[in-house]
Amino acid sequence: MLVALFNAVRVTAAAAERGGAFYCPSCGKPLVLKKGRIVVHHFAHKPPILCDWARGETLVHLEAKQTVHAALTARGIKAELEYSVETMPGDRRGDVIAWSPKGQMIAIELQHTSISPDEIAERAFAYARAGAAQIWIAFLPSSVWKEAKDKGDGTWRIRRYAPRQFEHWIDGLNLKAGMWMYEPASKSFWLAKMAKHEIHEEEAIWYAPGGIEHYRPAKTRLSTKYRDLILRGRFGMDDLRIVKRACRGFSSKLYRWPKAVIADFVPLTENPAAD
Repeated sequence: MLVALFNAVRVTAAAAERGGAFYCPSCGKPLVLKKGRIVVHHFAHKPPILCDWARGETLVHLEAKQTVHAALTARGIKAELEYSVETMPGDRRGDVIAWSPKGQMIAIELQHTSISPDEIAERAFAYARAGAAQIWIAFLPSSVWKEAKDKGDGTWRIRRYAPRQFEHWIDGLNLKAGMWMYEPASKSFWLAKMAKHEIHEEEAIWYAPGGIEHYRPAKTRLSTKYRDLILRGRFGMDDLRIVKRACRGFSSKLYRWPKAVIADFVPLTENPAAD
């Protein structure tokens, strides 16, 4: 957790000082402030841990939220870490909630661990009911660079990438215009587009019992599991603006998307005006 209550006031772990009495905004139990030179500053529950807010968060996720929040506030944008949205089911915290100059809430969700299509849809519909613009960001696995090919035009091609279900959902929400992915090692962002992955099968000859010859010609087919990932970047949070657009509600056999306002990142050099 990055936020606690101190004297009934929200305080971030980055701004807190050791020795204070900190409490969980959800369950009200005491928290321990953990600060170090390597690990991101954060609060932790004392055992036994029963609070939902204490479960399922990784240090990488905490660091990502802190990176986004710090960049926004440094730019003079009003933003809160782990801000509760009343329309949200279950854990009501938004990773980073910002407000545009016109006062519209903008939810920035950094999705590190897997989440089911129903869970991510429920949260997205809840943001829509709250009138919040929303952007969902996946995490870029470090393993992708083993197969990365520089295309020479400022993009990289990752062959045979297996998208998780929620990444297909994010791609659908953005109408396949691409999804933003956070790279923990560099604390930066990449715009990722999914392309069809082709599987090439060489011709083959084999013999069945009795000497009967079988032949399979060479062919190319499209994979149902894998995609090629086209990455454009790398962008620091300071290189990006937030813009908004409308998204119509629609659904498929596996996924549901709300009628909502979608937030998007745009490089500063491409869009000088945003709200």
